[in-house]
Amino acid sequence: MSSPVEVTELYDNALLGILQHVGNIQNFLQVYFGFLYRKTDFYRLLSGPQDRMGFPPGVAEKMVFKFLQLSLSKTGEVWWSAVLKGEAEIDVNQINRERTMATVDEEEHAVLDRLSFDYHQKLQGRPQSHEIKVHEMLKKGWDAEGSPFKGQDFDPSMFNIPHSAVQF
Repeated sequence: MSSPVEVTELYDNALLGILQHVGNIQNFLQVYFGFLYRKTDFYRLLSGPQDRMGFPPGVAEKMVFKFLQLSLSKTGEVWWSAVLKGEAEIDVNQINRERTMATVDEEEHAVLDRLSFDYHQKLQGRPQSHEIKVHEMLKKGWDAEGSPFKGQDFDPSMFNIPHSAVQF
């Protein structure tokens, strides 16, 4: 009889092989749910008390949602209790979990700079970076040849610009 660890390892290897073969999570999930559709009663609804296969309406979906909620709740940052089994436990309160700016790559640094700029602008009641970007685009159109507004003063306060208006 195989131990639970051996069985888990066996399943992990099989699923990993499928994932490597299909190349990404979306295709893996298509294979997985396709299997459930073709080879199980997962998608079959019970039509009456005489049915022996299938699920009552909504039960299969609830199983998937419950599993996803459980899985997603475990995606937080986890600290190991020890580096190796048998070693003394690590006191996570003694670990410095902060990152220095030197460890941040250029892209993250640019995002942090923008967030800091936006924070200070908001405190001062001034336009944030997404608003400034939209104002610049609107001003170009305002002064464009053929615009009925050409030659008039551009007033950015006329526009209420949501964060979703610009993608960074």
